[in-house]
Amino acid sequence: MKSINQTFVEKLKQQIPDNISTTDEIASVLGINYDAAYRRVNEKVPFTLDEVITLSKKFDISLNALYEINEPNSYLIRESKPIVNIEDIITYFEKLYKELSPLIGRDDASILFATREFPMFYFFHNPLLIRFKIFIWSTVLGILPMKKYIQFKDFEISDRLIKVAQKAGKAYNAVNVTEIWSFGSINNVLQQLLYLYNMRQIAQDDALLITDALRKELKKIEINTSFSKASTKRKFELY
Repeated sequence: MKSINQTFVEKLKQQIPDNISTTDEIASVLGINYDAAYRRVNEKVPFTLDEVITLSKKFDISLNALYEINEPNSYLIRESKPIVNIEDIITYFEKLYKELSPLIGRDDASILFATREFPMFYFFHNPLLIRFKIFIWSTVLGILPMKKYIQFKDFEISDRLIKVAQKAGKAYNAVNVTEIWSFGSINNVLQQLLYLYNMRQIAQDDALLITDALRKELKKIEINTSFSKASTKRKFELY
């Protein structure tokens, strides 16, 4: 069986271009001399945890692929980088899907999700709600740079963004989940909608469509939490 160190070196070599020396690149990133890097590459000296994290961030290597070699029942996730533009949101949704995928169909795996807001995954079932969620992030939370008073009717997102969001939402719906909402989870999204309406950034017709879409999502959640619901093997609990 390969050691974690050996597997890590193999993944580093896959990420570093063939025309660049793996040893030189590791030495440069870690700020160590060539001999020290050479000993690590040839497994004379193991990488420290700090070095593994530094190199993983630099070369985008998932720690899951390393840790699960000896611990198949364990799973690691990484904190995402700050979102500053639309491409970052797409990358975030893609990574979200990758993090959820190993849990799909596993009876022994589940997610405990505590939130103060209406969970974003329920926005992902409807293109209108996806657009509304991104619009909230863009305006109310100030994540994305844009004109201060852009209208929702003029706000467009790409088909690619919609598809990756729906893909992440579908993966979440296939995983066993226990959700814990705060008392203000529903009120928060309604207050955001009201704020944008009062600021005249969302027209009444659009506000009503969004409200109706949210109501339908809540109805689905109510059905999923019903004890009489037996059409799915997914375990879902809401508190």
